[in-house]
Formats: sequence, structure tokens, C-alpha cells
Amino acid sequence: MREITFEKGNEQHLKDCKEALCRSTLGEKYFSSPGSAENVILEGICQGNLYVALIDEECVGFTYIIPKGALYDISLRSSRISFLQRRKRLFIDSRRE
Repeated sequence: MREITFEKGNEQHLKDCKEALCRSTLGEKYFSSPGSAENVILEGICQGNLYVALIDEECVGFTYIIPKGALYDISLRSSRISFLQRRKRLFIDSRRE
């Protein structure tokens, strides 16, 4: 069985991380504009918050820990607020019944 190791990402991992992000559902939905995937990965590397998963020194994935992540992106935040507002309405309506 091959062992997975984790380490802080650096610029040598940029290409692999960008490819993984762009192929994901998250990447297709939120990072489809040119350069946006690369910019967010570089941001994570520069902040020291991006970690890569390696098998035999090959990058097979990554995770990016975003402090205060709920407020990271306005499009994500507005979606979250909309979801919470709908949930609140459902809760109030169910109490009326």
C-alpha cells in the first residue's frame, strides 16, 4: 500500500493544484475565469495555509485552510445568506402550522 504524506504547498505544486481545482465541481463553478484558480492557490501558498497530499512525491490533491472562510468570497457569502434566509422562513412557517 502506498503511503500518503502531507506537507505545506509551495510554488512547485502550483500546476498540479491548479489542474485538480479546475477539474473539480468547485473549480468549475467558482474558479472558471482565467487566472482565478491560480490566484487562489498562490494566495494559499503565500499565506502558508495550503497543504498538498503526496504519494511517492507526486501531488495527488490539496487542501486550503481559509481562516474566516465563511466571509472569503462575496458570491459564496451571498449564497450562504440566501440559504439561511430560506431556512429561517421554513422554520417560521412550520411553527405556524
